Amino acid sequence: MHISPALILLAACSGSFTDKGDTGDSGDSGDSGDSGDSGDSGSHGLPDLTQGLDRTGCEEVDGTTHPGAATYFVGTYWKSGDGWKGEEQWLLFANQAWKDTGEDDCTIIWDMVASDADGGACAACDGGLSVAGTIDLSRTDCPEGLYEDEDNMSETYGLLRANDGTLRWYFAGSGSQFGTGYYVDDAMNYVTDKQCDWF
Repeated sequence: MHISPALILLAACSGSFTDKGDTGDSGDSGDSGDSGDSGDSGSHGLPDLTQGLDRTGCEEVDGTTHPGAATYFVGTYWKSGDGWKGEEQWLLFANQAWKDTGEDDCTIIWDMVASDADGGACAACDGGLSVAGTIDLSRTDCPEGLYEDEDNMSETYGLLRANDGTLRWYFAGSGSQFGTGYYVDDAMNYVTDKQCDWF
Protein backbone atom coordinates (compact mmCIF):
# COMPACT_ATOMS: atom_id res chain seq x y z
CA MET A 1 0.00 0.00 0.00
CA HIS A 2 1.17 3.53 -0.75
CA ILE A 3 0.99 6.62 1.38
CA SER A 4 -0.97 8.96 -0.89
CA PRO A 5 -1.73 9.59 -4.55
CA ALA A 6 0.81 12.37 -4.48
CA LEU A 7 3.63 10.12 -3.41
CA ILE A 8 2.52 7.25 -5.65
CA LEU A 9 2.77 9.15 -8.86
CA LEU A 10 4.86 12.22 -8.57
CA ALA A 11 8.02 11.25 -6.78
CA ALA A 12 9.41 9.65 -9.92
CA CYS A 13 8.19 12.12 -12.51
CA SER A 14 8.27 15.51 -10.82
CA GLY A 15 11.28 17.72 -10.51
CA SER A 16 9.67 19.87 -7.82
CA PHE A 17 7.05 17.73 -6.08
CA THR A 18 7.40 16.79 -2.45
CA ASP A 19 3.85 16.35 -1.12
CA LYS A 20 0.22 17.31 -1.59
CA GLY A 21 -0.25 21.04 -1.35
CA ASP A 22 3.28 22.19 -2.10
CA THR A 23 3.24 25.19 -4.38
CA GLY A 24 5.05 25.54 -7.67
CA ASP A 25 5.13 28.28 -10.30
CA SER A 26 1.88 30.11 -9.72
CA GLY A 27 1.85 31.97 -13.03
CA ASP A 28 -1.03 34.28 -13.84
CA SER A 29 -4.64 33.55 -13.08
CA GLY A 30 -6.32 31.61 -15.86
CA ASP A 31 -9.74 30.48 -16.92
CA SER A 32 -11.46 27.64 -15.18
CA GLY A 33 -12.21 24.48 -17.06
CA ASP A 34 -13.51 20.96 -16.88
CA SER A 35 -11.83 18.73 -14.35
CA GLY A 36 -12.83 15.37 -15.72
CA ASP A 37 -15.68 13.01 -14.94
CA SER A 38 -16.78 13.39 -11.33
CA GLY A 39 -18.29 9.90 -11.31
CA ASP A 40 -20.93 9.17 -8.67
CA SER A 41 -19.54 11.61 -6.13
CA GLY A 42 -21.91 14.43 -7.08
CA SER A 43 -21.82 17.71 -5.19
CA HIS A 44 -23.58 16.52 -1.99
CA GLY A 45 -24.42 20.18 -1.33
CA LEU A 46 -20.75 21.18 -1.36
CA PRO A 47 -19.15 23.92 -3.50
CA ASP A 48 -17.45 22.68 -6.68
CA LEU A 49 -13.76 23.09 -5.90
CA THR A 50 -12.71 22.46 -9.51
CA GLN A 51 -14.19 25.75 -10.69
CA GLY A 52 -11.76 28.62 -11.10
CA LEU A 53 -8.57 26.57 -10.77
CA ASP A 54 -5.54 28.37 -12.20
CA ARG A 55 -4.22 26.39 -15.19
CA THR A 56 -1.49 28.87 -16.13
CA GLY A 57 2.22 29.01 -15.46
CA CYS A 58 4.22 25.79 -15.10
CA GLU A 59 5.83 26.38 -18.51
CA GLU A 60 9.54 26.59 -17.65
CA VAL A 61 12.13 24.98 -15.42
CA ASP A 62 15.07 27.29 -14.71
CA GLY A 63 14.14 29.41 -17.72
CA THR A 64 13.80 26.46 -20.14
CA THR A 65 10.47 25.20 -21.48
CA HIS A 66 9.79 21.63 -20.37
CA PRO A 67 6.82 19.23 -20.64
CA GLY A 68 4.73 19.45 -17.51
CA ALA A 69 1.40 20.43 -16.01
CA ALA A 70 -0.30 22.55 -13.40
CA THR A 71 -1.74 19.94 -11.05
CA TYR A 72 -4.16 19.69 -8.14
CA PHE A 73 -5.55 16.95 -5.96
CA VAL A 74 -9.30 17.15 -5.31
CA GLY A 75 -11.17 14.82 -2.97
CA THR A 76 -14.80 14.30 -1.99
CA TYR A 77 -16.13 11.98 0.74
CA TRP A 78 -19.73 11.22 1.65
CA LYS A 79 -21.39 9.13 4.37
CA SER A 80 -22.24 5.56 3.42
CA GLY A 81 -23.68 3.32 6.11
CA ASP A 82 -21.35 3.32 9.11
CA GLY A 83 -18.44 4.69 7.11
CA TRP A 84 -17.57 6.85 4.14
CA LYS A 85 -17.12 6.49 0.42
CA GLY A 86 -15.39 8.93 -1.86
CA GLU A 87 -13.03 9.64 -4.66
CA GLU A 88 -9.75 11.48 -5.06
CA GLN A 89 -8.64 12.97 -8.35
CA TRP A 90 -5.28 14.13 -9.64
CA LEU A 91 -6.07 16.90 -12.15
CA LEU A 92 -3.33 17.69 -14.66
CA PHE A 93 -3.57 20.77 -16.89
CA ALA A 94 -0.95 20.28 -19.61
CA ASN A 95 1.49 23.06 -20.49
CA GLN A 96 2.28 23.82 -24.12
CA ALA A 97 5.47 21.76 -24.17
CA TRP A 98 3.60 18.66 -22.97
CA LYS A 99 0.83 19.32 -25.49
CA ASP A 100 3.49 19.51 -28.20
CA THR A 101 4.35 15.87 -27.40
CA GLY A 102 0.73 14.87 -28.10
CA GLU A 103 -0.58 14.92 -24.53
CA ASP A 104 -3.41 17.03 -23.11
CA ASP A 105 -5.25 17.76 -19.87
CA CYS A 106 -6.10 14.55 -18.04
CA THR A 107 -7.29 13.11 -14.73
CA ILE A 108 -6.34 10.10 -12.58
CA ILE A 109 -9.11 8.93 -10.24
CA TRP A 110 -9.13 6.71 -7.16
CA ASP A 111 -12.31 5.16 -5.69
CA MET A 112 -12.10 5.53 -1.92
CA VAL A 113 -13.50 3.99 1.24
CA ALA A 114 -12.90 5.53 4.67
CA SER A 115 -13.68 5.25 8.35
CA ASP A 116 -13.61 7.78 11.16
CA ALA A 117 -10.27 8.25 12.91
CA ASP A 118 -8.54 10.72 15.20
CA GLY A 119 -6.44 13.62 14.00
CA GLY A 120 -3.09 12.05 14.88
CA ALA A 121 -0.29 14.62 14.98
CA CYS A 122 -2.77 17.42 14.21
CA ALA A 123 -3.48 18.36 17.82
CA ALA A 124 -6.04 21.02 16.85
CA CYS A 125 -8.05 18.66 14.62
CA ASP A 126 -11.50 17.60 15.77
CA GLY A 127 -11.45 14.27 13.95
CA GLY A 128 -10.03 12.43 11.01
CA LEU A 129 -10.47 9.84 8.27
CA SER A 130 -8.59 6.63 7.65
CA VAL A 131 -8.81 6.18 3.87
CA ALA A 132 -7.94 3.55 1.30
CA GLY A 133 -8.33 3.75 -2.46
CA THR A 134 -8.00 1.85 -5.71
CA ILE A 135 -7.30 3.49 -9.05
CA ASP A 136 -10.36 3.62 -11.33
CA LEU A 137 -8.95 2.74 -14.74
CA SER A 138 -12.33 3.14 -16.45
CA ARG A 139 -12.36 6.89 -15.66
CA THR A 140 -8.62 7.59 -15.74
CA ASP A 141 -7.43 9.16 -18.99
CA CYS A 142 -3.80 10.11 -18.27
CA PRO A 143 -0.83 8.43 -19.98
CA GLU A 144 -0.13 5.03 -18.46
CA GLY A 145 3.41 6.08 -17.60
CA LEU A 146 2.01 8.25 -14.78
CA TYR A 147 0.48 5.35 -12.87
CA GLU A 148 0.41 1.58 -12.58
CA ASP A 149 -2.74 -0.54 -12.85
CA GLU A 150 -2.34 -1.80 -9.30
CA ASP A 151 -1.69 1.60 -7.73
CA ASN A 152 -3.57 1.68 -4.44
CA MET A 153 -3.23 4.15 -1.63
CA SER A 154 -3.88 4.44 2.09
CA GLU A 155 -3.54 7.39 4.43
CA THR A 156 -5.00 8.94 7.56
CA TYR A 157 -6.16 12.54 7.38
CA GLY A 158 -6.78 14.96 10.21
CA LEU A 159 -9.78 17.30 9.91
CA LEU A 160 -10.28 20.75 11.41
CA ARG A 161 -13.81 22.10 10.94
CA ALA A 162 -14.72 25.76 11.34
CA ASN A 163 -18.15 27.10 12.24
CA ASP A 164 -18.52 28.72 8.80
CA GLY A 165 -18.53 25.32 7.05
CA THR A 166 -14.92 25.41 5.91
CA LEU A 167 -12.60 22.50 6.53
CA ARG A 168 -8.82 22.17 6.73
CA TRP A 169 -7.20 18.84 5.85
CA TYR A 170 -3.96 17.57 7.39
CA PHE A 171 -1.78 14.48 7.20
CA ALA A 172 -2.40 12.80 10.54
CA GLY A 173 1.11 11.36 10.62
CA SER A 174 2.98 14.65 10.27
CA GLY A 175 0.33 17.19 11.22
CA SER A 176 1.04 19.21 8.05
CA GLN A 177 -1.85 20.79 6.18
CA PHE A 178 -2.34 19.79 2.55
CA GLY A 179 -5.78 21.01 1.54
CA THR A 180 -8.83 23.14 2.26
CA GLY A 181 -12.50 22.57 1.56
CA TYR A 182 -15.98 22.45 2.98
CA TYR A 183 -18.21 20.14 4.98
CA VAL A 184 -21.90 19.47 5.54
CA ASP A 185 -23.51 16.88 7.82
CA ASP A 186 -22.86 13.96 5.49
CA ALA A 187 -20.11 15.06 3.10
CA MET A 188 -16.79 16.90 2.85
CA ASN A 189 -14.27 17.87 0.19
CA TYR A 190 -10.82 19.34 -0.34
CA VAL A 191 -8.52 20.84 -2.96
CA THR A 192 -4.76 21.29 -2.72
CA ASP A 193 -2.76 24.31 -3.82
CA LYS A 194 -1.48 24.31 -7.39
CA GLN A 195 1.67 22.30 -8.04
CA CYS A 196 3.94 22.36 -11.10
CA ASP A 197 5.01 18.88 -12.15
CA TRP A 198 7.43 17.94 -14.91
CA PHE A 199 7.56 14.83 -17.12
